This record gives sequence, structure tokens and C-alpha cells, in this order.
Amino acid sequence: MIIGKTVSVFVNGARSFLGRGTAVAESEASSINSKGSSQPAEPVPGENIAASIPRAVATPYGDALQSADAAAIAARTQVEQGATLYRIGTMGKSQAAEAQFWSLENPASPGYAARYGIPAENVANSNFIETATVKPGTTFVTRQAPGVGENPGGGIEVVVPSGGVQMKSFSTH
Repeated sequence: MIIGKTVSVFVNGARSFLGRGTAVAESEASSINSKGSSQPAEPVPGENIAASIPRAVATPYGDALQSADAAAIAARTQVEQGATLYRIGTMGKSQAAEAQFWSLENPASPGYAARYGIPAENVANSNFIETATVKPGTTFVTRQAPGVGENPGGGIEVVVPSGGVQMKSFSTH
């Protein structure tokens, strides 16, 4: 079905807020009213939460835009619930707490660099992994990571303003 108005839905088990024109399989969507009961996907009276979801975060490469993809919307929910974010980097070269591009996936997982469009030389030279959470009240977007060189991207990344995270750990390898 195509959503005609902003609605609150469950998509693949995660509460999401979808805007006009978003396509969702009817079997995967149900709305939640203010009392928490499930109903067919219809506008929820009194809720216009999607209007408050940030649409973009400015980066040195241009605005990073919020994706309407179900995986990106589900990732928003994880981040809002305090999920751990991850990055790799090179001491003396990479940003740390001020970095803008993060993943919900540990960089040690196979295929990480390809999914997040990380250039091969950045992976070869990396010597730290850091973890963080998004600071409460910080604007962020979730989207498919763009590809770089041989790495196609496509993993869901979290983009925050510089300084938008609270560091949890920093480890060298």
C-alpha cells in the first residue's frame, strides 16, 4: 500500500513513522494509537511525529538525507533507544568523538568495509575502533551508506552533526 498521510506503523517489528508516498507491504504494517493497540495502517489522530523527524544533517560532502527505506527507519528506532554506534579510524588522521558517520554494526564483522563504502586504504591503515551513542536531543539521519571505489556501500549508516555522540569506548589494535 502507499501511505497517503503520516502514520505510525510497525515495520518488521519496529515502530516507525512514515510520511506521504511511502510504500509498505500491508502485511507488514499496523498503526499504533495513543493507547498502544494495533490497527490497520491508518493515520493516528493527534500524532504528527513524522513531521518532527529530521530530514537532513549537514556534512562537508553535502546534506545527508533521511531515507524512507524500512531498514533505515528501523535503524532510527534502534538509535533512539540508545543503540551502540561503531567506527574505525587511524590515529592522527581520523576524527573521533567529532566524527559524523557511524554504523550500528561492529567493524570486525565480515564485509563491513564494503557495506559502508570505506576506502581500502582507510581499512588497511585503521588502528582504532570506537563506540558511542547519539547524545539525547541530537539531530541524526539514517540512510544507506554511499559506495567508495570498489566498496559498494548500502549498509545503514547513522549521520550526526559533528560532536553529536557520547563516546563509550576507544580501543587500538
